[in-house]
Amino acid sequence: DWYAGHSWATGVIPGAPAVQQESSSEAINCYYGLYFVGKYLGIQSMEDTGRILLATELRSTFNYWQMTPDTLQYFSPDFQKIGSVALVFDDSYQYTNDFPCDPNCYPAKHACCKAINALPFTEITRKLLRPSWINLQISLLQSTFTPYNPSSSTPGPVPLCPYCCGNPPVNSCPPPGVQQINCTCCKGQIPEVSRIWQGFVHMMLSVLGGSYKNDAWAFATTMQPPDFDDGNTKSNVFFWIATQLN
Repeated sequence: DWYAGHSWATGVIPGAPAVQQESSSEAINCYYGLYFVGKYLGIQSMEDTGRILLATELRSTFNYWQMTPDTLQYFSPDFQKIGSVALVFDDSYQYTNDFPCDPNCYPAKHACCKAINALPFTEITRKLLRPSWINLQISLLQSTFTPYNPSSSTPGPVPLCPYCCGNPPVNSCPPPGVQQINCTCCKGQIPEVSRIWQGFVHMMLSVLGGSYKNDAWAFATTMQPPDFDDGNTKSNVFFWIATQLN
């Protein structure tokens, strides 16, 4: 969509009730691949098309999905506390997923909402995951590593109740503007996010180098075959972490 400056996962469908895109990073990798195919085959028009689509998709992701100190002012106060958008519609944006996270409640779900806009981890992802954005995500990303008991602790900013209970929200959710995580769907202790998503979160944090890179490496050494999602491998995880700046 040249007017929006990015792709729509649902496609550009005239007259459709809504179009949306969840994983901006998947679109970025699509056009990165198109660029490389054109370059490898020596088809200049394909290479150029891939390059311009890649550039516009990256620029739109920086403006519509990621929040940095320069762009926070364009988002509502509640989203400013979260630091990113997970789903962009043609007329709105949301902080949830098109798929169930494991578990499907916050704070664990922060991992899915943020990492779905980072994977797959390839060379172009280094352009996508800017330290200025990752720095604003540290507390929420790290909150996904440990279980959360709503009655005993608060892991930093959490989304509004409707984003916790689903869309539409269940009747027990408070009115708009009231921050709450203890919705009907999220009562009781919430486990940490699954190890598949913990791996992606560590890969995201590793771009900051230092202790984050060391922690990511230590976690990667404990990952077993069930901890790798389709499209990710142990060699890819280690290569990604090892090649981040210290």
